[in-house]
Amino acid sequence: MWTCKRCTINLKFPECEPAIDHFGVYFLCPRCGYRNKLANAGKPGGPVELVQVGE
Repeated sequence: MWTCKRCTINLKFPECEPAIDHFGVYFLCPRCGYRNKLANAGKPGGPVELVQVGE
């Protein structure tokens, strides 16, 4: 579960799909449109494990 840093809504993965661009990995809040940063916490060579990072 992720939490929008602006409007504090709690979101499950199906509610907001992560995306990537030249600034990094993120999800857009469906309520307020805020760009929330994500990072890969998975081990090298292992599966991707996205976690929300502080700003």
